[in-house]
Amino acid sequence: METSVFKYPKTDKRARRLTVVWFIMAAGLIALTWYLWGGGGYVVAWAVSLIVALLALCALSIPRNITVNEAALEIRCVVEITRVQIPNLRSIRKVDKAEMKKIFPITAGHGFFGYYGYYLDRRNGEPVKLDCSEWDNFVEITDIFGKRIYVNCEDIDGLIDAVRRASTYYIGPTK
Repeated sequence: METSVFKYPKTDKRARRLTVVWFIMAAGLIALTWYLWGGGGYVVAWAVSLIVALLALCALSIPRNITVNEAALEIRCVVEITRVQIPNLRSIRKVDKAEMKKIFPITAGHGFFGYYGYYLDRRNGEPVKLDCSEWDNFVEITDIFGKRIYVNCEDIDGLIDAVRRASTYYIGPTK
């Protein structure tokens, strides 16, 4: 089987607006720190460094594409790769947008050029991982350990078919 690459859709309007809000909040925090500590000093430098580092960490985790081959499904971000071995996959399915209403960000870049990081599923109290560029067209990937990852891409049916084709190398074709 050859490697299939699935691109993420463009960032949605909501994420673009939230990105602007995050930048305004960061600039406001820097300005507030500058004002409260008299225009300089180590506290201002520390606060600016912390805010810039957090924004840089978020930017480095933005999802880029999903690759599927006979060995693994890989979610590739700017500097991070989430790899799920094909034999360890339990299920892959489309998820309706209504199911995602009970998801709450824990440590996530919620709206900062997409939706990625760890979220809390309030239905069952479990953490889930999101690597999405828009708040729509979700695919849930579950492994044998119960870990759930939500992604989206331009060709959802193609992604699901590619994962199912790759898994037949290990479990054999269904009859």
